[in-house]
Amino acid sequence: MSPVGTSVVTVVATDADDPTYGNSARVVYSILEGQPYFSVEPKTGVVKTALPNMDREARDQYLLVIQAKDMVGQMGGLSGTTSVTVTLTDVNDNPPHFSRKSYQFSIPESLPVASVVAKIKTLDSDAGPNAEMEYRIVDGDSLGLFRITPDRDTQEGLITLQKGLDFETKSSYTLRVEASNRNIDLRFLSLGPFSDTATVRLIVENVDEPPVFSLPLSKMLISEAAKVGTTVGTVSAHDPDSTNSPIRYSIDRNTDLERFFNIDAATGVISTAKPLDREVNALHNITIFAMESLDPLQVGKGVILITVTDINDNAPVFAIEYETYLCESARPGQVSLRPSVQWTETNLRVDTASSSP
Repeated sequence: MSPVGTSVVTVVATDADDPTYGNSARVVYSILEGQPYFSVEPKTGVVKTALPNMDREARDQYLLVIQAKDMVGQMGGLSGTTSVTVTLTDVNDNPPHFSRKSYQFSIPESLPVASVVAKIKTLDSDAGPNAEMEYRIVDGDSLGLFRITPDRDTQEGLITLQKGLDFETKSSYTLRVEASNRNIDLRFLSLGPFSDTATVRLIVENVDEPPVFSLPLSKMLISEAAKVGTTVGTVSAHDPDSTNSPIRYSIDRNTDLERFFNIDAATGVISTAKPLDREVNALHNITIFAMESLDPLQVGKGVILITVTDINDNAPVFAIEYETYLCESARPGQVSLRPSVQWTETNLRVDTASSSP
C-alpha cells in the first residue's frame, strides 16, 4: 500500500575504466525484470515503486533484475546485472470478518465454571500484530454468565463459563459477539470498519442431577426424656430436574451405628428409635440420603445435627466415704468436714475440700 515513488533500495555498480576518459565509466541503470511494479532511476540506481496499492495478500514477493550499462547506455556499451528480491511487509488494510454470521453450540448444564463452551474463528488476511483480535459480548448476557477472550496463538474467540448453568431455569442463550482488530492503522480507516459481529446460540443440555436438600445442614433439638417414636423433625429434598421424581429418604447407618433414630422414607420425618441419654451422647451428627424413586443412582446428601437436651434424671453422689475427727473442745458451728459432691446434669458439678479442726 506504499504510494508510487516510494524508495525501496539503491543499487550501485562500479566500472574499472578510467572515469576521466569519455563515457567508458559512465553507468546508466535500467530495470529488465520487475515492471510494471518497480522502476529504477537511471543515474542514481534508486529502485522505487511504480504502481499504487500493492497488496501483500495477493503477492508478497517480487524478483527484480537491474542492469547497469556503461557508455551512458549507448550501443556498444558493456553491462552487468544484479537481482533484487523485494518483500512486501504487512499493513492492517484488511478488516476482520466472521466466517459465518451465526453459530450454535450445545453445552451440558453440569459444565464446571471457567470451562470453554465455544470457539469462534475470525478471518483476517493480515498477519502478525495486524491480525490480532479483541472480542466482546455486545448483547444477550445481562447476567454475566459468559466471557469471551482471544486465544493469543490462533486469535480464536474463546467463550468461557463464569457462572453455573441450570437447564430448568434457562435452556438457551443467544449472544451477539463483536470482533475487532487490536491494532488499527489510521491510514486505512476508509477500508473499514475493522470489526464484525456474529450471533452465538448456546443450547443448554439437561443433565440428570441428584436431589437437593432445602437445607444442607439442619439443627434439631430433642429432650432426653422423649419416648421412643417421638418426632424429632422433618427434612425435605426435591428433584431439581424437570422430571420431578419422588424422593425416598434413608439414614446413613454409618453415622447412626446404634440406631437411635428412624426416618420415614416417604415424608422425611425423623423420630427416636431408642431412649436417649444426654450424659452418654449429647450430640448426634447424622447423614440423610435422598434418593430419586425413578433413578436410584441419583442420591443427594444432607446433614442433621440433633442436640439432646437435659432433664434432671441423675441424683448427686458423694465422691468418697468420709471419716473425720472432732476435738472434744469443738465449738458449736465449727466446720469439721466439707464433702465433695458430684452431679452428672448440665452445669451442675460441686467440688469441695475437707477441713479439720
